[in-house]
Amino acid sequence: MIMRLIPCYPPSVALLPPSADCHAPTLPAVPEPAVPLDPLAAIMTLVLHAVQSPHTRRSYALALSRFCAWYAGVGRPGLSKATLQRYRKRT
Repeated sequence: MIMRLIPCYPPSVALLPPSADCHAPTLPAVPEPAVPLDPLAAIMTLVLHAVQSPHTRRSYALALSRFCAWYAGVGRPGLSKATLQRYRKRT
């Protein structure tokens, strides 16, 4: 399951009253995640956890890591069918 991190504030904390020198309401600070969230790492984890066979898992891990290296090397053009076809055509 892929979940997005959406900050949720209780109604009493959601909007603080504006300060005297600022007319816009302010929100409480939201801490940044300690580890940057990489969508491809999340996809790899989902795929590898869905496979039962250790041999298949190892093969999938190798193929996915090669794809991720290529994808990062071409500047992360966006994950689409065209990108996957470009990857398959590269050899």
